[in-house]
Amino acid sequence: MLKLTKTFIAGAAVSVFTLGLGLSAANATEGYFANGIGARHKGLAGAGVADSRDATATTNNPAGLVHADDQVAISASLFSPIRKFTGLDNNPSFTPTGEVKSKSNYFGIPNFALSKRVHGIPLFDVVGFSVSGNGGMNTNYRNRSAANSGVACPGFGLPGGVFCLGKTGINLEQMLIQATAAKQVTSGLSIGVGAIVARQVIHIQGLGAFAAFSSNFTNVSNQGTDDSYGFGLRAGLEASLMPNVRLGITGTSPIWMSEFDKYSGLFAGQGDFDIPPSLQVGLAVDVTPNVTIMADFKRIWYSYTASVSNPSSNIFNCTPIPAAFPPTGPGCLGNSQGAGF
Repeated sequence: MLKLTKTFIAGAAVSVFTLGLGLSAANATEGYFANGIGARHKGLAGAGVADSRDATATTNNPAGLVHADDQVAISASLFSPIRKFTGLDNNPSFTPTGEVKSKSNYFGIPNFALSKRVHGIPLFDVVGFSVSGNGGMNTNYRNRSAANSGVACPGFGLPGGVFCLGKTGINLEQMLIQATAAKQVTSGLSIGVGAIVARQVIHIQGLGAFAAFSSNFTNVSNQGTDDSYGFGLRAGLEASLMPNVRLGITGTSPIWMSEFDKYSGLFAGQGDFDIPPSLQVGLAVDVTPNVTIMADFKRIWYSYTASVSNPSSNIFNCTPIPAAFPPTGPGCLGNSQGAGF
């Protein structure tokens, strides 16, 4: 079992007109998605799709870009997820016993956004461009063997580690590049749409013990760094319900990615790892000129990505090596119904 014990987020933002520095603890996670883009939205734990005020609206709600002047916004966030698990003392043959902690606990996440007002073009009022980290995941478990930690891993008579195959970990990074256009349709109503180009990078090691359950057992683990590319769309709406009350809605289509070929024996669908669609709805109420209350709801359809949503128990629907060669069954890793996260 993996246990997330702490998440600490800090952000700093700079624009050509203003300088802002924010430091806050935000007790919120969204799976492996980033909970908000840019320092302001990080400080709000991801809320604010009905209260855009700067160029980062490009990624948070494209419709809110109509409130931004000609502007460049640069931010950097420090993300610290503390990961650990407890091995079962009554079954030490597959994982080490006791508490096992992951290293690499601090990650810098940059963000760049630009907005430019245009004149004489009836289709839109503002254009924007952004480069942002959408999300990712990382674990980094050292080689825990009797020789270097006093913890035995006797299951396969091999050197130790989480699955008795040395250092174990996964590193997934996602970067989105987006071009956006926004239009003030009428007073109090704006819309925006953006095109997204995405890049993912992944590196996995220490999972070789699962090769016996894979339809492509040579591409399960320790294949170095692999990347994939894809595209999608993001659109948004912002409406003024009353002079001091605004509604914001933004949604992102699935981002269709090329496969991770080097890990086609691990991820369902022969390496398929699309970025799932999402929808966020928010309400902003200006209580006073200096106080705004915001409440947001966000839904991410992780079920769209089989590598994430397929039950891990599907692996029991696979006849492993050496009982069958190659392994057979719909639940074998790499198949469309292969075990997921």
